[in-house]
Amino acid sequence: MVATWKQIEDEAAELAAAAQRLFAWAKHGVGYLATVDATGRPHLAPVCPIAAADNLYLIVGAESPKAADLLRGSAIALHAPLGANDEEVCLSGKASLIVYAYEREAVHRAATFTFDPDDPVFRLEITSAFHAVWDKIGEPGAKRHSQSWHAAD
Repeated sequence: MVATWKQIEDEAAELAAAAQRLFAWAKHGVGYLATVDATGRPHLAPVCPIAAADNLYLIVGAESPKAADLLRGSAIALHAPLGANDEEVCLSGKASLIVYAYEREAVHRAATFTFDPDDPVFRLEITSAFHAVWDKIGEPGAKRHSQSWHAAD
């Protein structure tokens, strides 16, 4: 099962707040998208996640390797840049191509960067999420605090 971003906000508020802060999607934020090609070879590419209509989306170049991977149904991991104290967030799942004009238009309105309106739009279907931050990073006695979330079966 997958969840909307709104469900994750409701069920794991601290994790969702960390994701919003680290991905900084309200300010043209960046994340790193991992996919796998048809031969099993991994790809890692920067992307700009977009929060719209209670979900997270990506607009990707139509001819890019990541578009081919997503169209083929590759599993994904979306990792945020590290924050203070090595704070991190990673979202996992798949992505679905958006074909409905009203949903594409909502994503286009929410995007904070320049894009080709003909490029494919994908909704992230998140199945799990992880958040961690360290106390006393780099010092003796450093301790990791983490939280995981998984979609209901």
